[in-house]
Amino acid sequence: MKKSIYLTALYLSLLILLSSCFTTVQSHTYAKTEGKKVPIQNLDCSTTTPEDVDVFYEGDSLSFNYKKIGFVTAHGEQQIPDSLIINRLKYNSYLLCGNGVTEVVKSNILINNYTYKQFSANSVRIEKDSTYYNQYPPQNDFSFYHFSKNDITTSTEYTKFNPGLTLLSFAATITVVIIKALNPSDDNDEPDYEEEDYDYWDDEDDDGWE
Repeated sequence: MKKSIYLTALYLSLLILLSSCFTTVQSHTYAKTEGKKVPIQNLDCSTTTPEDVDVFYEGDSLSFNYKKIGFVTAHGEQQIPDSLIINRLKYNSYLLCGNGVTEVVKSNILINNYTYKQFSANSVRIEKDSTYYNQYPPQNDFSFYHFSKNDITTSTEYTKFNPGLTLLSFAATITVVIIKALNPSDDNDEPDYEEEDYDYWDDEDDDGWE
């Protein structure tokens, strides 16, 4: 019985070790972006209340009234998602009082012998009237504002292989195999109650019941 309990505990420990070989890890990437803003004309506006900054890439139709007010760029490391660099681009236009960026172009630039992704665009002030909103409904997406003020980190989860625990699990497995080989279990570990019962009745026969 003790041997059975011992082996059961050992099996459970082995199972826990095996399940620990793979662990879920949360990774944080500090998405640092930078850029430039070059005003063509200075406008008086609030830069504390966010508003939509619409994005139009090179070749997109610009069938609305707008005024070009500057030129903006944004760049980041290659692993940073394009959407986060675009957030920086939109924020730089917003700081110039722009509510849109047009002619957005993606390229690579070399800074201190390191290649970065860059987006460049015209910063514009769009006349957002009913005609414009019929074509481009308001998105109310101010993520660019919150991101660019804080350079928010991006989080991802992935499963990581742990070689140390794997070796430990392997060693535990070998230990179990050796124990099983040296101490084979059988069903005869229980006391021989039948033999004791036989002795008991023999004793009763000796008390003069005949």
